[in-house]
Amino acid sequence: MTIVILLAVAIGLAAVSGLPAALGSRSSRAGERIAFALLAIASACGLVAGLWVAIRGEPVRFALHWAIPGELAIRLDPLAAIFLVQIFVIAPLGAMYGLSYWPQA
Repeated sequence: MTIVILLAVAIGLAAVSGLPAALGSRSSRAGERIAFALLAIASACGLVAGLWVAIRGEPVRFALHWAIPGELAIRLDPLAAIFLVQIFVIAPLGAMYGLSYWPQA
């Protein structure tokens, strides 16, 4: 269950990581640095979850049942975990490169 929570945190933080840069002042670098920090934390959580599933070789699943027909479910199998590891390694590296290549000055 903890691995699924880490994966959900990674997905959520990665989804909102661009908001500080988009809503911040164009002349300040604080927004882009906060966005990078959020993406780096998301990547760390995603890497732990992805490597855990890839090494153990057992899929993890979490389902949230609600009144609407159907369910909200997260499932991560070893093959998907390998692809997530690659994504969560490359994304923060690209963001780090973007901080120095195209600063908000």
